[in-house]
Amino acid sequence: MCAEHVETASAAVLKPSTLNVEDAVPVKGYAFEEKEGKVDYERLFDSFLTTGFQATQFAQAVNHINEMVTNQMNLIWLTL
Repeated sequence: MCAEHVETASAAVLKPSTLNVEDAVPVKGYAFEEKEGKVDYERLFDSFLTTGFQATQFAQAVNHINEMVTNQMNLIWLTL
């Protein structure tokens, strides 16, 4: 592949990032070094909300399940 094609492909693919979502949350993970070897599991699972897409989806599901457990009087049907 010649240098001209590489430049053209790079210009088409490597674009500057822009924030397109109004309610976007900055991605950051759990700071393991803060607790000197001891893991605070509550904070670890809370950090899933900002760790990345799959972890965020998992954390939202955990929050939903916790809400279902807390509000057992509310009937929730899970269907496909």
